[in-house]
Amino acid sequence: MRVLSALAICLSYSGDPSEIGSFVILPTLFQALFSLQGSLLAEGDPEGASYVQNLINGITRVGCEGVDASLLMQQYGVQLRSEADVQAVLDCVIMMALAACIENTTYGEHWHMLNSVMVAKVSIRCILRPHDMTSSQESWFDASGSSHYSPNLIRIETLSISQCSHALSTFLLSTDGARPSAEDCHLAFTILTEWSIPAADSLALEGSFDCKVMSSKLALSILSISRKEFGEAICSLFENWHGDDGQWKAAFNAAIQIVVGIVIFTLLKLHYVSTG
Repeated sequence: MRVLSALAICLSYSGDPSEIGSFVILPTLFQALFSLQGSLLAEGDPEGASYVQNLINGITRVGCEGVDASLLMQQYGVQLRSEADVQAVLDCVIMMALAACIENTTYGEHWHMLNSVMVAKVSIRCILRPHDMTSSQESWFDASGSSHYSPNLIRIETLSISQCSHALSTFLLSTDGARPSAEDCHLAFTILTEWSIPAADSLALEGSFDCKVMSSKLALSILSISRKEFGEAICSLFENWHGDDGQWKAAFNAAIQIVVGIVIFTLLKLHYVSTG
């Protein structure tokens, strides 16, 4: 706790919100804190994890005050026109940080990262195991229950959906560590159907194709490792997309090409390794 207290002092030392709200600093800061929280939960330290969650909550509030609008405009073409836009951008930053955590976390910590995605974006409390949800996470959930999508934020919102869907797909298909459990697949499926797909649908057609491709790829990943449990639901999605004259049909076809390419690359790699 002494280390965490020192960290809190360091983060609150500066009185200038723009120093924390820099778009260069925020993703790294959130990623580090979510990783730390996952480690503490995996080690059975809910008190320390709750303390870190309070730090995340505080940085979220400060970030809303000090988001660097010029950097956002330069990198993503984002124009902050309202407080809702600022909050939406911060939500995207959090999701991209969680995506990076999911891709780089150890197997023992992955559950807590998936839970954090659920808390942030999926309005279904019963999916979360009660003992894994701290009181500070519950308050964060209440504050994050609604989503705001604005046409001028489409690029960063598309990125957040794409990166999270890609991270989940990579985690499910990873050959490192233990095989994902049925509960992992259930969480991934819920995130896909309750957030990724609806969020992608809510965005304007122009510029949202990539996140539809990554959502389709996540659906294929879930099907490949959990056909029995989710086969019927996933195939129903595929049928709807195949009959769609809009972007989902093209996105699904693009996702299939990506998966086929990955399979071919993996087989070639195994062949060269086996033949020396």
